[in-house]
Amino acid sequence: MFDERRRSLRRIHHFLDVVKNLSRGFASLHMDAKNNFSKRKEKELEEDTIVLEMAIKNFWEILPIPVCTTSPTFIILETGKGFDVLFGYVKNELAGESLKEMAFDGDNFKKILDKLFQQRKISNIEATLQNKKGEKISVLVSAIAQEDKRGEVFSYLFSFVDVTLIKETERKLQEQIKDSMRNAQELTESKKALMNILEDVEKERKKAELERDKTLALIHNFADGLLFFEKGKLTLFNPQAAKTFAMNRSFKRNQSVAALSENAKLKPLVELLQNSHFKAFRQELRLAENLILEVSSIEVPQEDGEKGVMVVLHDVTREKFVEKMKTDFVTIAAHQLRTPLSAIKWTLSMLLSTSGLGAEQQDFVNKAYASNERIINLVNDLLNVTKIEEGKFISELEKTDMASVIRQAINDMKNLAAAKNLKTEFLTSSGVPLANIDKDKILLAVGNLLENAIRYTRDGQITLELGFDKEKEELVFSITDTGIGIPKDQQERVFSRFFRAPNALKVETEGSGLGLYIVKNIIEAHGGRIWFKSEPDKGSTFYFAIPR
Repeated sequence: MFDERRRSLRRIHHFLDVVKNLSRGFASLHMDAKNNFSKRKEKELEEDTIVLEMAIKNFWEILPIPVCTTSPTFIILETGKGFDVLFGYVKNELAGESLKEMAFDGDNFKKILDKLFQQRKISNIEATLQNKKGEKISVLVSAIAQEDKRGEVFSYLFSFVDVTLIKETERKLQEQIKDSMRNAQELTESKKALMNILEDVEKERKKAELERDKTLALIHNFADGLLFFEKGKLTLFNPQAAKTFAMNRSFKRNQSVAALSENAKLKPLVELLQNSHFKAFRQELRLAENLILEVSSIEVPQEDGEKGVMVVLHDVTREKFVEKMKTDFVTIAAHQLRTPLSAIKWTLSMLLSTSGLGAEQQDFVNKAYASNERIINLVNDLLNVTKIEEGKFISELEKTDMASVIRQAINDMKNLAAAKNLKTEFLTSSGVPLANIDKDKILLAVGNLLENAIRYTRDGQITLELGFDKEKEELVFSITDTGIGIPKDQQERVFSRFFRAPNALKVETEGSGLGLYIVKNIIEAHGGRIWFKSEPDKGSTFYFAIPR
């Protein structure tokens, strides 16, 4: 009978070890992915976060282990599904609350947190917390501090193992053993009760195994290829990765990187990983004419202090093919339109220069000429967009006086401003240095911003200003209007292709919606940044800054 108890307890401890290891692995994966991605450049972070955050979110959704992240002051930032289920909350209901408030025994839990603050890591420390209903839950608490390069803690990752049932089992076992020593009949009843409890534990074990199997099934059936490298060896790969690299059944795991390099299909990937020193990165890899992969690498800390690498392979061949077809079509169509449009423009110019047209005929020709100009501008915008997407938009840079470029843009738009009786004012401070720019493209960017300001301003004034930020070593340009402004719910889409706000469509029905998209790409191609502030019916101010 005592042997059965010992075996049962060993099964319970084994179950807790499995749950703890799952918690530690998934929590480490989550925190390391967020830390490593935060080290990238701002632009790369914006792109990479979409992919990585979605992957992490999915893992958190299926993770059966109760986990959460907190700030350095133990304010809850995010909770996993297992955490919400254990404590009876809905997703992220506790975000912004203090983890300390969940303590059933405040002084003991405070000591645990003090220990974590001093040691930066704790493992399997008993604590008593309470769920949403205020009920007591016994847990094993593990946590680790997430540090930046300077060694400063910016968050903590907590995992919890529910040992309420086990604690209750231990209590009941102790009571039953005492009772069994007094009475044999009570011993029999205790045995029956123990078996019932063990059945409950077995159910929980099977439930944990089921969750583990779900996670493995997710990896096995993942649409993208997955490979895991540990200590310089390939220890895991899913069927999609095996299919991509023709790794048949005879392909052995735990092969070294050097051995993998001998495989012709795996060699390009291995070289890419070696060039990145097996650090986190995201890059396209062309394996063949009809196979382009988007390779994402994630560092995964191991228990022994080593770091493994998870590699995700996403097939983007079709997307690249469709993107190229679209770009080629727009380029060909735009070029084919340019010739007849230029001929029409020349013909209409000739008609306008003759003196034999009546007033009505003159009006018709003027309208035709204006419409033709709009189509030419649209064709030019489409060609600019294709060049942007092909990375061929910016020409050679040269030192240029930005103020003269802005004055030229104002001169080009003076007729449009005069037609609406709008005053334009240009302010510039002394000591603004020359900028290393593509003059024609910056002229196009300023012209697009000024044209928008004129078109969407009924009355008032448009102010352009140029200055120099000595601390950041960059030229700062702004243009302020008193126009219709941009609705708050539309401001996130301002720099998207073909976007036009509803209030702008009411004022000016014509326009391609490409102007601000082109401006943003011109500024970013110069290593600069662009932003704005706007209030509906009060006006907008657009800014951009470029290095000197």
